[in-house]
Amino acid sequence: MTTNGDGLAQLTCLVLAEASRFPDLAASWYDDMLTPLIDILSDGIARAQRDGHVLPGDPRLTGLSILSAILCSPYWSEFSLTEPVSTKEVRSYAIRQIEVILEGLVVREPAP
Repeated sequence: MTTNGDGLAQLTCLVLAEASRFPDLAASWYDDMLTPLIDILSDGIARAQRDGHVLPGDPRLTGLSILSAILCSPYWSEFSLTEPVSTKEVRSYAIRQIEVILEGLVVREPAP
């Protein structure tokens, strides 16, 4: 496994890998690190839904979907078994995720 020197990514990988052996640590990590992010994102999505700017649906599930896709990018380098993933690749992934989130994946109108 290669490493990109990102201590937070390495710590997260360790916590996830050892979650079954240290469930209290995993629960604390989830409560302290992820729950606040999920709550903020879910609240924003719910407000945008009320204002008609975002499609209806469970705001918490939508927030989890967005967050999981975005949070995954720093771990590419941690799981790369052949060669390190470049910062440019991670950045391209993040930009594409944002495009898909904001614009959707399905073409609404046929291309001319």
